[in-house]
Amino acid sequence: NASACPQAPVLRSLLKQMGMAEDELKTIFEDPDDPRKRTVITWIDCNVEAIVLKRREDLRGVLSDDLLKLQDLKLLDLSNTGIGGNVATLRKARKLKDVWLQASRVFGDLAVLQNLTNLQQVSFRGSEIHGDLSAAFSNLPEFKFLDLSETKVGGNLAGLPQFPELRRLYLKNTQVFGNLKTLSNIANITALDLSNTSVSGDISAILKWPMVLEVDLSRTKVTGRLGRSWAKCCKRLHTLRLANTQVKFVPLRHVPSPSWMPALSVLELSGSPLNCSIADLLVRALRLCRSLGNLKVARCGLHGRLPRLGRFAVARALASLDLEGNRLTAVTALPLICQTVILADDQNLTFNPGVLKNALANGVFLDLQNVTFAKPAEVTDLLDTTLEIGKYRTLVNEELGFACFDIASGVSLRVSPEKFAPERLCSCMPGWIGSGTSCRKCPRNSFKEDYGLGACLPCPLNSSSPAAARSHDSCQCDVGVLFEQNGTWRCGCPKDYARLGKSCVKCDELHLDCTYAGSEAFSASALPGFARLGHPTRAFQCLPPELRCNATGHKADGPTAVCLKGYSGPLCMDCAATYYATGSRCAPCLAEAAVGWSAWLVAVVVVAVAMVAAWWFSRRSATPAASLSLSTSPTSFSVFKELISAQGPMLLQMCQLWAVLAALSGSKTVGHAGGESDVDAGEFWEVPYVQALQLSVTNLKSALNLQCNYDGAAVRFALALAAPVIPLLLLLCCLVCEFWRHGLGINLGLQAITLLYIGGARSCSDLLSCQETDGAGDALPPGFAFRQAMPYFWCNDESQVKRYVDLVGYVSALCYALVIPCCLLYLYARQHIALQSSRMIGAAAAHSGDLRVCLYQVRGSSVDPQDLCGDSDRRHLAALTAYVAVLLRGRVELRLEAKEALARPLEGASHSDLWDFLASDVKERSITLKCRSITEMLTERCILQEVEQSDRVLSGAKNLLLKYTLCGNLWMEIVQKLVAVGLVSVVGSLDALQLSLAITLAMAAISGMVQPYLLPQLNTLQCCCFLCLALAALSFDFGWPFLSRSALLLPFVVSALLALATPDSAERLAVRLWQEVEPKLGQLQKGQSVEINAEILSFF
Repeated sequence: NASACPQAPVLRSLLKQMGMAEDELKTIFEDPDDPRKRTVITWIDCNVEAIVLKRREDLRGVLSDDLLKLQDLKLLDLSNTGIGGNVATLRKARKLKDVWLQASRVFGDLAVLQNLTNLQQVSFRGSEIHGDLSAAFSNLPEFKFLDLSETKVGGNLAGLPQFPELRRLYLKNTQVFGNLKTLSNIANITALDLSNTSVSGDISAILKWPMVLEVDLSRTKVTGRLGRSWAKCCKRLHTLRLANTQVKFVPLRHVPSPSWMPALSVLELSGSPLNCSIADLLVRALRLCRSLGNLKVARCGLHGRLPRLGRFAVARALASLDLEGNRLTAVTALPLICQTVILADDQNLTFNPGVLKNALANGVFLDLQNVTFAKPAEVTDLLDTTLEIGKYRTLVNEELGFACFDIASGVSLRVSPEKFAPERLCSCMPGWIGSGTSCRKCPRNSFKEDYGLGACLPCPLNSSSPAAARSHDSCQCDVGVLFEQNGTWRCGCPKDYARLGKSCVKCDELHLDCTYAGSEAFSASALPGFARLGHPTRAFQCLPPELRCNATGHKADGPTAVCLKGYSGPLCMDCAATYYATGSRCAPCLAEAAVGWSAWLVAVVVVAVAMVAAWWFSRRSATPAASLSLSTSPTSFSVFKELISAQGPMLLQMCQLWAVLAALSGSKTVGHAGGESDVDAGEFWEVPYVQALQLSVTNLKSALNLQCNYDGAAVRFALALAAPVIPLLLLLCCLVCEFWRHGLGINLGLQAITLLYIGGARSCSDLLSCQETDGAGDALPPGFAFRQAMPYFWCNDESQVKRYVDLVGYVSALCYALVIPCCLLYLYARQHIALQSSRMIGAAAAHSGDLRVCLYQVRGSSVDPQDLCGDSDRRHLAALTAYVAVLLRGRVELRLEAKEALARPLEGASHSDLWDFLASDVKERSITLKCRSITEMLTERCILQEVEQSDRVLSGAKNLLLKYTLCGNLWMEIVQKLVAVGLVSVVGSLDALQLSLAITLAMAAISGMVQPYLLPQLNTLQCCCFLCLALAALSFDFGWPFLSRSALLLPFVVSALLALATPDSAERLAVRLWQEVEPKLGQLQKGQSVEINAEILSFF
């Protein structure tokens, strides 16, 4: 059991430090007979005598001082391992005989071995050992092997101790020097390798070594001459290497005897100055060398003809002959059994007939690289009969411009094609012209793409190339790149680019169609949805629908745009002959004669409804209010109808403004109003239908097929011109009715403004607006801005027609933006003056059981309450009615007393619970404000009833004034008209969305805070309408159709919910009660009482 030996721990530590794994150590000590182990440890009486770890590249440790404790160690083999460490660890291993550390990482000074007197074999080949050879060893009587090759060991051979038993000495590639003669006394040496050292001396020292087998003195300073004294020497010498030495290996003067180096099989003299004929060397010197199988005499200055050696012994032994770099002139025959002949670098060589063919047929390897033939016919004959040319060019000479095929594989012949058969194997490379290896470069601005005799082709126009250009790709265009067109290479910009001046620009930035290479910015067609317009190098995005512009497959000529069939004019905004405009599209007359009827039908229905409503309002204004109120008892359904009729104009206005905001859709496609078309309907297909509610005569374009029955352009021109004028003419016609009946004309005129104002203002804006940007917002070229409503007229045109259009447009604009608002402002001022006295007297109430109301004079007023409304009783009654409508519910008895009015709740009556959800202080304040506002409202109605007979303006505007809680809120009507003008003006600006949101949200806030209308449901609906318009502005700008439709429908839903949930209100109740008690004023003045029913009507 090795683990029980005293040296076991030392060995374990040593092996572990060498890098051995723990499991392997366990195997070594516990199971030494394991066949899988890769380590040999020899034990003698529990002492380690041998450590063998050769070829263990996995061990990367170091030699440690534990080795000093193994005193009986005789063999250490760490060859070909990764073990390192200092060789000094061996200094006390005095019994050590064999040291094998070649190809390891051991280092140190060789002198540490001088005390090891039992050494027999030492090898440090390829390690990091250094030191002086003379100081490394003592006299070792049994020393047999020393290999210090490839180390840094130096020193003089003379200092090497006497080793009588030395057999092999290898000092290759070391720093050793000295005279070879100092080794002559080592008589038993069999192998000596001093190659590539500084050893000198005479070659005759070899004669002292009768047992020598191998001698390598290549690349040393050894000299001498092989003379007669060599006749019977070296009978066992089989390898002699004297390459690159100065040894004179000259033929003997006498014919050599068979005993002259009879065992010599390898002779290497390459690089030695023989300077004799090849015949002298082979015939006179070596002919009897019956074992010489390998002869290397490259670059030895040999010359002459290679003779026949058939009758000599050397011919039957020579298997490899290296004659590279000599000056041979001819080859008479090859040695009989020779399988390798190297004749490389010989010039103007000739072969006897059949020599090459026979050699190739026998499989002889011939190296004829860089060999030229004095008779090219020999090569031609070989190529025609024996050899095949390879499939690939293996030699490329960039400097001289040729490339050559090699001989096909499968033959034992190596040649340099450019010298073996240049005209058959070589040709000029692309970019070079000539034949064989005689090539010259193609001149500048030309190229050659193929091998061979082809000519150089000129580069395409507007391109240049350096000399020796190999393909058309070498021709660099002055602008752009090369491209092939109809089999011809041309210069131009690549795909998706167009030439502009001396550069290529991206076509996407110019909106040009550059599908193919070679496009020019001046001639490339526009992309679909774009058109050229004056600018010579770019196209402009068409207005929606963009498909009106489709230049695909066409070339735009200057500023003329290529339009889709049926479109014409700048940016294809007009319709061609035999086509009519429907919405924003053009449709063929024959195929779609009925297109537009649906939109026109909507407009006709709306106009008819408006006319009926106007007639009904006029009839109602002529009917006394009392008769209306007394004819039938009010019901939930009757107040529901009144609320719906009041909400109608507000919803109509919202729809008209929604259609105005549709212009924010920008590049989003807007569909046409019904019918079939060759272009699919857009995302916002409902817009034309809603635009019909603007009641503009431009909707007549598609009606009755006028554009197809008459000149379409003339019809569109007339309608565009008439659209802003006709509402004004209708307004004048309504005012003429004033002569028919007092107040009727003004009443109809105000209703006409409600219906037609937005549509007329929009038409006026379209008539005057110039389209100065394209669909993407880029400015159009100067002089190409056109009228939106008349795209065939340029905005900078100075024709008579243009001046007439401007006159109509600006006069209409003046009416819409100034005259009509001023008229409403005049109405506001007139009512303010007429109703001023109503604001000088207030009302006070006491509510303790009975409700008592009295009038009081506002401080600073000079008006006596007795002078108001003809008498104070009417004012008392109006104030009392207002307080009853707010505070009481059920049957109430009214009575007039001296300077006050009294309301007494009857049986079953109660107080109003409308304000119960509020806190007490807020509730009292809210009730007070509500009573005051309703009191003022009824008082103003009282005054209007008196002055309407004498003031036709207030008489005609009575319905409009009574729409508001107070007549002073008429300013809201003015603001709404200005808002309409503002929205119509800003939707085409750069900040359209921001301005539209500001206007609509401001109006929503004003409506919610001011509460201007009589009916609270209208205030809520007005606020909702403008909030929905703000939402519509966002949806149109971002292209969200669902959201825009929701914004259109939501006010209708809110209107229906308000009408169903709360059809009545305190304000409406006060009006009903006043209409009921005002005719009974006479009874009350006589002291009689009147009973009324103060109930808020509801469906639930």
